[in-house]
Amino acid sequence: MPESSTANQTSLENKRFWSEPCGFNAFQKFGFKNSLEFDKWYLSFYPYLAKHIPFDSVADKRVLEIGLGMGTVAEKLASNCANYTGIDLAEGSVEIVKKRFEDSKISAEVLCADILTHPLKGNSFDLVISIGCLHHTGNFKVAVDQIVRCLKPGGECILMVYNAFSYRQWLLSPFATLWKIISRNYEYFPANSDKGKRRLYDPNTKGEAAPFTEFLSTGQIDLILKSHNIYPSAQTENIGSIFMFPLPRNWKLKIFGSFLGLDLYIHFKKPIN
Repeated sequence: MPESSTANQTSLENKRFWSEPCGFNAFQKFGFKNSLEFDKWYLSFYPYLAKHIPFDSVADKRVLEIGLGMGTVAEKLASNCANYTGIDLAEGSVEIVKKRFEDSKISAEVLCADILTHPLKGNSFDLVISIGCLHHTGNFKVAVDQIVRCLKPGGECILMVYNAFSYRQWLLSPFATLWKIISRNYEYFPANSDKGKRRLYDPNTKGEAAPFTEFLSTGQIDLILKSHNIYPSAQTENIGSIFMFPLPRNWKLKIFGSFLGLDLYIHFKKPIN
């Protein structure tokens, strides 16, 4: 199947699957009554988000967020920044965020759009945020190229993607993970994971797996961004609830998150020249 046809099919499948937004499973499981209850849980469960996303220093910035989920980050950014644009492939997330903004009387742009193909205006955003989205798109490199193009010179980007060398990868695929390190082959090509692993990371309320999920190394990300003369920094975060089960989550995050974490937080700036 031609690459473009494969990408189109992935986008269609993503559009269907993610119409139940990321986070909705937790919303139902814990019986939250409204977005305020969900947001309080979300920000406490992922306490490191505030370390990576500059919520309090965006007052003069034009911000783009890619992948909206239940809208916690979207509302926090949009209520603090000068100009906010949010895009998501799935209508479910778009409608949730629009409703949040309407209720909070926030004036912002929210679009149902695919980052891989949407004609974002070049050199137009001071800050781009994408938390847990780009590893599902079907082509991480194209998504990053789009982000770099739409950032202003000197603009900043913060991405979260799944870590190819997390404790979970070592437990589930030890030999394949070891080979990635030994081979030092950082060439990127879109590579979907098996259904069982995808279901472990992102099941919906029906127990279905996300259509596409890839796991990325800092070497791959460095190589992609090097072509733009960009040299990112990276930090791992997050630990699953079952890992080292008896320990409280905040202990696990402090002890293991920084070197075995499930997620990679990537920070970079677009060169001025």
